[in-house]
Amino acid sequence: MNYQEGFQLEFQNSILKNVYLYGNHDKQFKPYKGDLPFGITFTMCNAHIVAKFGEPTSKQGGGPINIGISYDHLGIEITFQTKTWDQPNVAIDQIILYEPAKQTICGICKKNGELRCGQCKLVYYCGVDCQKTHWKQHKGFCK
Repeated sequence: MNYQEGFQLEFQNSILKNVYLYGNHDKQFKPYKGDLPFGITFTMCNAHIVAKFGEPTSKQGGGPINIGISYDHLGIEITFQTKTWDQPNVAIDQIILYEPAKQTICGICKKNGELRCGQCKLVYYCGVDCQKTHWKQHKGFCK
């Protein structure tokens, strides 16, 4: 664990399973200062993340714990600085990196997605209709 550098490594049976990158919200950890994956910044909010990557594979939290969203095809879980889904503009608290899943899902309808964004290659789609639907939000974050 390297709390002074803003990250933590989790091993299971001597194999790296997760990498935790901390923002500046938790006083126990210094914020991670290195580059974040996929062009993410800790100032991005949940609305920005969904606009960039589409609908997440899963959502978690609320109530007693901070909300988070996961993108299994990218191997990333993002936790935000709020415990409620009613706040769409809250900054990132921490990022967890893990081994990406082999299956890809559509960033809009969650069906199997074979088509990728031709520009950033980060979002999968089941077809052109879903890709066009998402483009209005995605184009500002697509690099």
